[in-house]
Amino acid sequence: MNNLQRQKSLCMLLLQLKVIAFIFVLLTLMLALPMRAAELADETAFFENNIRPILVDSCYKCHSIEKNKVQRRLVPGQPTKPHERWR
Repeated sequence: MNNLQRQKSLCMLLLQLKVIAFIFVLLTLMLALPMRAAELADETAFFENNIRPILVDSCYKCHSIEKNKVQRRLVPGQPTKPHERWR
């Protein structure tokens, strides 16, 4: 086997390794995405069931869009009440 043939076979081997690595990464991502989607669904359900009711009960009466159209708007850095720092 001469030097040129050896270089060609080495290039082919490297190309095959790159293709195998690409397929491995692609399959890994394809398997991981559904798991992340399930985590996001769980987080959304947690927020809707546990956090949103607290916000609606405690915050909506003063911080709703309708209330803020007519009365005050919050200005960053100038709180009017301790819990009204940022909108």
